[in-house]
Amino acid sequence: MKKINSFDGAPLAYYDIGAGKPVLLIHAFASNAEKTWLKNGIASQLVESGRRIIAPDLRGHGASRETSAFLAFPPDALALDMEHLLNALAVSDFDLVGYSMGALTAVRMLMRGALPSRVVLGGLGLANVTHPGPVSDRFEHLLRADPATDFAARALQAEIVRE
Repeated sequence: MKKINSFDGAPLAYYDIGAGKPVLLIHAFASNAEKTWLKNGIASQLVESGRRIIAPDLRGHGASRETSAFLAFPPDALALDMEHLLNALAVSDFDLVGYSMGALTAVRMLMRGALPSRVVLGGLGLANVTHPGPVSDRFEHLLRADPATDFAARALQAEIVRE
């Protein structure tokens, strides 16, 4: 694992394996990159298919555990961490995969203007405690938004229509 300091100096550990078009893999709450992507063979299958995988341990998880308490994170800290990591690695053309909390982080990245080529969101699970209600309600405005002017809406709508 490699480490960088994120936008606010918090340590961020990550795997960077393979070559080819990068795919950012974002894990679930109470997990880490190794458990979610490496041990089950997902990362190795992607690398064998010619992809570069970038799989961070989110702040407060795995090898990035040294970070402060979860509720003390700055707003959008996880999305900002991912943006900072991609910038530090000079990655602009990438695919984005998020599972559970990783999927919510991916959505926050899209809402902040990230433009991955493809997006896979899985296991969105329960709504978090700061935004009660069904998770589907959070996406409704993106589905109804004008994709000509809303980058996040365009990315999400394109992925829903695709495959």
